[in-house]
Amino acid sequence: MDLRDLRHVLEDLNLSRLWEDHSAKITLGASVVVVLVLALVLLRCGGSGDRREGAASGQQYFYDLNTRKLVAGPANLYGPADLGGGDFTYPEGRFGSAVKAVVISCNDCVGVEPGMTAEGLRAVDAKLGYLMRYSPGAREVYMKLQTGDPVTADQEALLSEAEQLYSTPEGKTWLPESSGPASQMMSRAWNGCGERRSRLCAP
Repeated sequence: MDLRDLRHVLEDLNLSRLWEDHSAKITLGASVVVVLVLALVLLRCGGSGDRREGAASGQQYFYDLNTRKLVAGPANLYGPADLGGGDFTYPEGRFGSAVKAVVISCNDCVGVEPGMTAEGLRAVDAKLGYLMRYSPGAREVYMKLQTGDPVTADQEALLSEAEQLYSTPEGKTWLPESSGPASQMMSRAWNGCGERRSRLCAP
């Protein structure tokens, strides 16, 4: 029922004078009720998901290409990074073995924890959807910007053209995010839960 319907009901009950005298209060009261109902719905349906999707954790999952396990790291860290697994050989050379992991769950991320392998994720109805990283040069510039260190004009130009690179969990072939194969890989990863909701997991 909207406010016009409410007014008609009041008029049918010969309470139009009440509506005229107190319409602002009635409107405010109705609005408060709507807001409270929406808040309750959000708390019941989305409370745990917000935490798992990294809204408040301040962390994200990385995948160590050497140990083949999930690692928790700061949300503002760019891969490739060294989170204890040493270096890994990329097409550009050897750099930190940890890259961002897109961990997708069909079960509200229940059971997903750092240290899990791809096989372990499958056992809890989740999966390692794909991996993401920047080129080592772009990563260096991003990290400098975060710490306030100066960057050169050439480095700024590099960022203007920088794309994230995507790979399957093997980490062998890295595709630019704007490429068709990368888009297809992401689509396949996110469409694997059928009628259930695909959820991004965070530590």
